[in-house]
Amino acid sequence: MTEHRLSILHISDLHARSLEVDELPEPARERRRGQVHREAASRARVLGAAWADNLRTLYPNGERPDLVCFTGDVADWGLTAEYARATELVDEIVDVLGIARSQVYVVPGNHDVQRYTSVAEWTAMRELLRTDTRATAEWLAGGDPPRAVEAGVADAVMRRTAAFWRWVEHGLGRPELLPARHSHRRLGYHHVPALSQLPFDVHVIGLDSAWLAGDDHDQGKLWLTDRQRDMLLHDERGQPWTGFRLALVHHPLEELAQ
Repeated sequence: MTEHRLSILHISDLHARSLEVDELPEPARERRRGQVHREAASRARVLGAAWADNLRTLYPNGERPDLVCFTGDVADWGLTAEYARATELVDEIVDVLGIARSQVYVVPGNHDVQRYTSVAEWTAMRELLRTDTRATAEWLAGGDPPRAVEAGVADAVMRRTAAFWRWVEHGLGRPELLPARHSHRRLGYHHVPALSQLPFDVHVIGLDSAWLAGDDHDQGKLWLTDRQRDMLLHDERGQPWTGFRLALVHHPLEELAQ
């Protein structure tokens, strides 16, 4: 039997930070700047020259990964300025390993969500999923909202991850990963990278498990909906994608609600 090799570099939980915190509510800004300043040196020791050395150790003598998969918490508070720092790290990975940005795939984590905004909306959405799971999953996939629910609630919840997806489109330069371009349109993507050395397709399925994050006690309250799963893991006929399927998700599955 012929063997085929696929090398994947898995990265998670960068928690990129910045002193530019004007997007935060006023009471939190100075406290946040102080934390970023206090911890800057310890982060630099890990993410400075040592980071590049680690990459060269993982991939010596010109070896390269086929895919780099970044499974969330790119930023620490989901702030625009934090993603500028994340872009610097991605560019360093690309440069050190000699790969292209088109080989980098990302999904959001709970820290990529601006959790301090639209509190009433994400709280209401959690209750909707708990009490009317099927109808809410259908609504999020493009169906009608459940009875007595304002249509704008879902949009408000999704806007909390807007900075992350702007970064994917403009900072990372991967607009093809935007959920709006894929079957579910809200909660993830399906993409086939160009890997000419393999005689079969590789399907990268980015599943957003963080969209309903709201506080530091999220365990058991986050959702991958049935529609989200089924639409992204299958073709338009409902058949599983053929080839090698790689699903990216931030949270351990046991932390999800269902």
